[in-house]
Amino acid sequence: MIMDIPFSIIRRSIYNVAKNNFVNLFASENNESDLILNYISSCISPNDNLKLTSHFIIDEFKYTIFQMNSYKFPRPDDLNPTFYQKF
Repeated sequence: MIMDIPFSIIRRSIYNVAKNNFVNLFASENNESDLILNYISSCISPNDNLKLTSHFIIDEFKYTIFQMNSYKFPRPDDLNPTFYQKF
């Protein structure tokens, strides 16, 4: 009978079930998206991928920002280059 089981054990069991379901939901093994991705051809070269996954370099960011017109249209974050150039 469930009433005979201490609450701490029940709570731990519920936690484990929830955790396992979450982990399995986002696990990459036997995932349908992996099968779908096999049919999509790559459009990024290995060299481009290396650049895209490289570490952020503040000097490159500064150089790019200061090359932009300060009143250029704002990005989705509503901040135009002037914000980054001044602050």
